[in-house]
Amino acid sequence: MRAKHGLILSVLISGIALAQATQPAADSADAAAVKDALTRYNAAVINGNVDELTKSIDVVNDLQKQAVAQMGELTSAGQSLYAATLKQFGQAKLDEEHVTKEVFPAGFPQLPVEHIQVKTSGDKAVLLGEDGSPMPLTMIKKDGTWKFDGSILQIADDKELQERRALIAAVVATIGDTSGDVTAGHFRSADEVVVLLQHRVSKRVQAEQMKRAPIIDGPATGPEMTPGPAVSPGPAAPPAPTMP
Repeated sequence: MRAKHGLILSVLISGIALAQATQPAADSADAAAVKDALTRYNAAVINGNVDELTKSIDVVNDLQKQAVAQMGELTSAGQSLYAATLKQFGQAKLDEEHVTKEVFPAGFPQLPVEHIQVKTSGDKAVLLGEDGSPMPLTMIKKDGTWKFDGSILQIADDKELQERRALIAAVVATIGDTSGDVTAGHFRSADEVVVLLQHRVSKRVQAEQMKRAPIIDGPATGPEMTPGPAVSPGPAAPPAPTMP
């Protein structure tokens, strides 16, 4: 399986699209320090180091702190699934199927550090894209350390946070169930793990969204309304793979 199997979770949870820059700006000492901070952040994403990831973001209130913790839960679940898949099939099999750690769920997105331009002004740094326009990420220097500005985590209120928590909890539970199936030998290949996980997560997310969908009251038929023809429910979702 190649990169085309990248999971939808980064889009559902992080919502950050980063432009590719062609010519990095000349580095000042602060810009170089920002690049180092971004490199450490990427390493923490790859290694699933939730503590380091949490430290890399400067949060200013409890809602933001809880949002970062939720992202950490997702990262931990993805790392556990990767570890279970690696143990079950071995590195050689993962290499043969082109299954890499990057295709497993991660609450925090990796950044194209080598293509990012950095513009610093005092204790603030703006990350620039290909056309020189600011990316939706900024860095601030706090106690001598460059961190992401946590104010980008726009959490309106506790209700929104709880909705996010329910969604992430459902995804984490689905990943955990899949990890258990991997350990139990219910998959024939690592590629199958990733493909079925996509299906399971998509289905679970849709179910969670339906719980919060508005309900329209009123009769199904009226004086001038007659029921339409029956509609076939369509094919059932594929069953989970079993051991041959």
